[in-house]
Amino acid sequence: MCEQAAEAHKSKGSLARRGRTSSDPSGNNRDSVSVDAILSKSLSTLVLSAESSSKIYLINCLSAIQEKLMGQEAATSYVNNLRSMIETHIRALVDKEADSILRKCGLSNKMPYIKDYGSKDDARPLADVLETSPQMLLECLKAFYGLVTGTEGSLPEFEQLQVPRLRSDACYGLARALAETYELIYKAVMDPKNSYPDPRSLAKHSPEQIRTILEI
Repeated sequence: MCEQAAEAHKSKGSLARRGRTSSDPSGNNRDSVSVDAILSKSLSTLVLSAESSSKIYLINCLSAIQEKLMGQEAATSYVNNLRSMIETHIRALVDKEADSILRKCGLSNKMPYIKDYGSKDDARPLADVLETSPQMLLECLKAFYGLVTGTEGSLPEFEQLQVPRLRSDACYGLARALAETYELIYKAVMDPKNSYPDPRSLAKHSPEQIRTILEI
């Protein structure tokens, strides 16, 4: 029943959002590699997607049921199952929002190259690949830094989650996911095999600095 209500909640959000955007005649959905174009989308990171909102609605429903059953010995097994379900949905929510942020920064489609560059001995240096060329990566990382530092938007804080502990877990999980992704990028940029001419001009912050900024 909670799942059905969450789906209804998601559909309602999608219809409302479609009504707000249907007046846009351009129909242009292509991402731009310019910083201005990337950062112009940063506001959307403040508003959770319909899928994430429905996920939060479901988590809140499950949490409310769990709270009512806490302390009842006969319901111990069911409470444990609810806890496991909530944790699974929190992880899915974090993954969804992390991917959304990377897309806004233009980094999502570059991660497969960055993750796989060390798996082949004869692989081309990342600097020679169009998607991960120095200029491309520079624009994307500028957008990433702007969101992480809060100068060009802010990261989701999951205010809709009604249980403070779950809200804290989601925020921490998102920050950790972004920090781990940045560390992969940083290592790839600094690796001499990838032939970036001035790697420190691309990756201006160390992974430790990013973790500090993200408070993890």
